[in-house]
Amino acid sequence: MRRVHAAMRAAAGRKNIWFVGGGDLAGQFHDAGLLDEHMVQIGSVTFGRGKPLFPRQVLSPVLCLTSARQLEPGLAELRYKVRKPCSGGVARSVNRGP
Repeated sequence: MRRVHAAMRAAAGRKNIWFVGGGDLAGQFHDAGLLDEHMVQIGSVTFGRGKPLFPRQVLSPVLCLTSARQLEPGLAELRYKVRKPCSGGVARSVNRGP
């Protein structure tokens, strides 16, 4: 993930990185300590018993909810700041579910 992230940083220059993918992709960047923020968009869909957002627990470092807003009827966006000791650039994840 670090090699891919380095290539993304080089391509982005001074701009933020924003990627769209599922929880596994976001979890890999999270595990490598490469995320500064999670943007989670939630649509009004019922999954029976429910499906986890990430395939494992991603609470370390701690996620801190910074904002919640309605984008349109049935769609909300939650933003979480990732608390960590140092930051090596901004990468963002958007998880639109399965």
